[in-house]
Amino acid sequence: ATYEAITPGVLHTFAQTGNDLRLRISLSSNNAAVTPTVSDVSIQVNELGYAASGSLDSSTFDTGSASNFITLTWNPQSQPAATGTDAVRFQLATNDDDSTWDFVGPDGTSATYYTVSGTPVATASNNHRYVRYRALLQTSDEQYTPGIADVALTFTTACTPPGQTFFSNLSSGTYQATITKSGYATLNVQVNVSGNLWNTFQLNPL
Repeated sequence: ATYEAITPGVLHTFAQTGNDLRLRISLSSNNAAVTPTVSDVSIQVNELGYAASGSLDSSTFDTGSASNFITLTWNPQSQPAATGTDAVRFQLATNDDDSTWDFVGPDGTSATYYTVSGTPVATASNNHRYVRYRALLQTSDEQYTPGIADVALTFTTACTPPGQTFFSNLSSGTYQATITKSGYATLNVQVNVSGNLWNTFQLNPL
């Protein structure tokens, strides 16, 4: 710790900042028969707010071969209201050289962003092997911050085609589906059927 001298009752701005605050009290007396004492100490702290904006580029994901990217999803999908509109935004960049990273949004240009989890990925991002995402966070009130817990990108390749099953002539109602694959945890889900629909379910590896 680096201690700085302070004057009681006077606002002190630290030359060295951090997230660990400690107090050292030095006591001295000119009379060996008398000792100074401190019965209590209170500290008032003025906390700085969060940064107004920031971004993070992911590491490279290698899908193994030319891939078609389907949807980009993240959690949580809602942010504190005080952070404002589109507090969380994403862009994707794909290539075949693991070097050229041009981040684009859902219309395939750098002018747009993925702002709704589950939005289909731009077709311009398809047929490439390597992919990165860029997360952009911003807040209207620096006392509140958006946050991201996880990000997922679904894709298909010639090496790993998707597992698909088609059920025809089903009556409307609730059905129990059991999805299994070697090396993955079995998934049991309820599916509400009404008319024509499709669902995507993700299995967790063992």
